[in-house]
Amino acid sequence: MVRSTGVGVVVAAGVVLALGCNVPPSRCQGDADCLDTNRCEKGYCRPRVLSTRDAGPPRCATNQECLDRHPEAPFICRKSDSLCVPLTTSECDVVLGDNAEIANDNTVFFGSILPIRGVDESTGQPLLNSVELARQDFKQTTSGLPAATPGGTPRPIVFVACNDEDALGAAEHLSNTVQVPAIVGPAFSGVTLDVANNVTVPAGTLVLSPSATSPAITGIQDNGLVWRTSPPDSLQAVAVNALASVFEQQVRTQLGLAQGDQIKLGLAFKGDGYGQGLANELFNILRFNGLSVADNGNNYRQYNYGDPDDNDPVPSYDEKATQIIGFQPHVILLIGTNEAVTEMFTRIENNWPSGLPYRPRYVLTDGGKIPEIIQLTANDATVRNRVLGTVPGTKNANYDRFRLNFTSNESSLPYQGTDPDVFGTAGAYDALYLLAYAAVAVGEPVTGPRLVEGLKRMVGGGTVINAGAAQINDAFTAVAAADGRIDFNGASGPLDFNTDTGEATSDIQVWCVSVSSGSGAFATTDYYYNAATGQMAEYSATPDGLPTCP
Repeated sequence: MVRSTGVGVVVAAGVVLALGCNVPPSRCQGDADCLDTNRCEKGYCRPRVLSTRDAGPPRCATNQECLDRHPEAPFICRKSDSLCVPLTTSECDVVLGDNAEIANDNTVFFGSILPIRGVDESTGQPLLNSVELARQDFKQTTSGLPAATPGGTPRPIVFVACNDEDALGAAEHLSNTVQVPAIVGPAFSGVTLDVANNVTVPAGTLVLSPSATSPAITGIQDNGLVWRTSPPDSLQAVAVNALASVFEQQVRTQLGLAQGDQIKLGLAFKGDGYGQGLANELFNILRFNGLSVADNGNNYRQYNYGDPDDNDPVPSYDEKATQIIGFQPHVILLIGTNEAVTEMFTRIENNWPSGLPYRPRYVLTDGGKIPEIIQLTANDATVRNRVLGTVPGTKNANYDRFRLNFTSNESSLPYQGTDPDVFGTAGAYDALYLLAYAAVAVGEPVTGPRLVEGLKRMVGGGTVINAGAAQINDAFTAVAAADGRIDFNGASGPLDFNTDTGEATSDIQVWCVSVSSGSGAFATTDYYYNAATGQMAEYSATPDGLPTCP
């Protein structure tokens, strides 16, 4: 991908990247910090309400007119009030689409909020790549969405992609300046809750997260505007508990422990909605030493190491890692995102006492399935064999096709060298397919609430539509019919949504780091949580019925 080092727009492989553009940030201290189309309200630039005596800024009729007026950065003519507004800010500086698509007045603009820069970029970049991969599917197959009226021209799809460092500012820009009807993301549960409660729900913008799994999202007062292609963590907790039991048996065998001997288990979690929610779920169902957590007494301890996304609570990696090492647990559950691996796992492993007869076994959750764990374990079997993880998803042909498509087209995507197996990639791909089909189902205007009605028509139909370019035309035909419904089968799983909560159940896979192909890579074991039965199961029988890394 080409990056700009100064003012302007650079086009590379269908991706427009605007960096250093002369546009004001979404946050402000006074009206002078905002464009003349906006005013400063509660710390953010919001559209100015004009009086009948105020002629206000010049009106526009087309996107091209705004682009011509503002050659320093991409602007469009906002349909709600015929004012030129910027597509980009310092936080929202990636536009997925070319100049012709931006200028097209039929274009449907969506947004994304993902960690595409910074410490969590190994999570966010492959997710945005997946969004672009899906956008390219529609562009190459049907030139976008079908025409809004008979005989009209197709409607291109363009994404305004934002980093999540200032997620509220990004959401304000997307929802209130660009006025996108829907946002793919955020990636993390705490950020999703914050954005939804403070910006998108009041603005009427649909949020569709590919990887937020906190149970707290289920009960949010969202007017139906928060959906996710990832399941709630109440399901993942069952698989984590099962892996803790697997490791307990390994420890007992290794150390020759009798049935009455007890092991110790520690749980360290990120202090956001995701970490706290999953920790609470596990507290209720975890069993080791044949006992519940409450009955295990001093053999169980849990540690909140803080929330690096908003510093509340302030991260305390050194302190908590030292406490865990002092506790000397046999099994450690790490619930977090990138920092669970790069900060906690590394500190514990690097400082574990050499005199102990054992080293801890680790269970990581979906947020820990990142390339860094491969780098830290692939070259050392004594470490690699002590790490297992859980992640929502289903072993199916749809995912295999998505993964092949991702790796085959990487050169046309915004970021190279990303991992298609990071949790949320398939869900991000599915998210754009769902938005596109929902938009066609409800027609113009494309708004957040109307898209929700369209999403409800993605389940219960007689026509099964698999994610991918092959069935785009079939899907358009099916959903365009009066009350047309489909049964959408995503790359991330069947996605049989509960239309009241915007959530779908999912199998939970058990992953490991494999070196069977030479260099390290993620692999899926035969052991998994079967959402249909609510039990752990196997894809194929193995002698011991336990997860085996391919």
